[in-house]
Amino acid sequence: MTPSRNLSLLFVGDILAKLLSFLAFIYLARTLGVETYGVLEFAVAFVPYLQLLADGGMDLWATREVARGKSVEYLAGRVLSVRLLLAVCGLALLFLLLPLLPDYPQLHTLIFLYCLILLSEAIDLKWIFMGQEKMQQVAKGLVTAQVTFAVLVFIFIRQPQDILWVPVFQFLGNLAMTAWLYRQVRAERPDLKLRLTLKGTREMLLPAFTLGASKGLGLLNFNFDTLLLGFLTTATQVGLYSAAYRPVGAFLAAMTTIFQGLFTMLSRAHGDQAGGFDRMVTRSLQLTAVIAIPVGVGGTFLARPVIALLYGDDFTDSVLVLQIICWSAAIILLRGPLRLSLCAANHQKQDLHSAVIGTAANVILNFVLIPAYGMIGAATATVCAEVVWYTASAWYFSTHVRRLRMLEFLPRPLFAGAVMALVFVLMSSMHWLLQGAAACVTYFVVLLLVGERSFLASPRSV
Repeated sequence: MTPSRNLSLLFVGDILAKLLSFLAFIYLARTLGVETYGVLEFAVAFVPYLQLLADGGMDLWATREVARGKSVEYLAGRVLSVRLLLAVCGLALLFLLLPLLPDYPQLHTLIFLYCLILLSEAIDLKWIFMGQEKMQQVAKGLVTAQVTFAVLVFIFIRQPQDILWVPVFQFLGNLAMTAWLYRQVRAERPDLKLRLTLKGTREMLLPAFTLGASKGLGLLNFNFDTLLLGFLTTATQVGLYSAAYRPVGAFLAAMTTIFQGLFTMLSRAHGDQAGGFDRMVTRSLQLTAVIAIPVGVGGTFLARPVIALLYGDDFTDSVLVLQIICWSAAIILLRGPLRLSLCAANHQKQDLHSAVIGTAANVILNFVLIPAYGMIGAATATVCAEVVWYTASAWYFSTHVRRLRMLEFLPRPLFAGAVMALVFVLMSSMHWLLQGAAACVTYFVVLLLVGERSFLASPRSV
């Protein structure tokens, strides 16, 4: 199977899985109510830190080792043993942290149940198929997990008191994926023996923890605002803020999968004496600029009907948060090709530096703005931190990859975006779907009129 088909299968499976998860959480928000949903979202934001500890970067490390040709039989027993040990450490840490968590109704029980996922992930064998580039099995596993979770949620969650079933259903979804992958392993390697051993643990953990460090920074940058809101404000604020973040997060998750494919192409093109890498970098920067601006503009004008459609009138206070967060998504899109190009050109150290700078800005700004402005402060801190991260990435890109003016690819999309905003204003009395369609058509027509045609070029022209 070709690499492009592999990536396509993973992309489709990943998108389907994330769409099902997104719809399930929209249903949960409407069913549980603002405050109870806020308790759930705080738990969802907290548990990944324990998952990060329980994984210890082993998933990435094991994937890389399989890709390098290391024996699956040699790795499997060792990886499973270490991840089970780390999962137990994560559970032990949870008992120490529980008294420090907010005193929300059922929160402690909810988080404890969510930690069942640590055990299911410890025995996950997805890394074998990722390392062997068998993305079809990975895609089927991801979809299996989310179909199981979503179906159970839609059938059994009927009232706020059912909240404790949510982590149980997610655990069952993970087990379903694990069972599917184990079945595939046994079908391909019936003679494979999983011998649990901790031999060589030290040699495994050091590189694995290094690989997990960047993942940890990304997690901190992504949901530290939700956690701090939970500690400093109320579950209601967490619920409103998280509801606004869900559609943006779903969109960014889809783009992340696309960026994974772009990273593969950039890595392959690096070193091309014919200039293929430079052309691909330029094209990706142009396209992300074209996509990013309507995300910010459209989000600003359509936030209210989107919130009403997804969540109902109880979540009206989420509108301003969504309007702000959409601009964060736009900046993340602009930053994406810069980070990917740095890593593809073997400047991952500089990418890590920019991540540290951006994450530090995020943490500091949240501590400053949340006590004074609550969830609006959290949203504002997120946008400002993304500007800092984008600036750092652009500077490192310009220094180590090629010269880049900060706003090099933005003037035409910004002008078209301004016209797009005017269309929204002039059509404000019409249905929001009609507004959105007219504004999008106007945006791309204006781009053509001002000479921006990058979005029309064939991928083969790169």
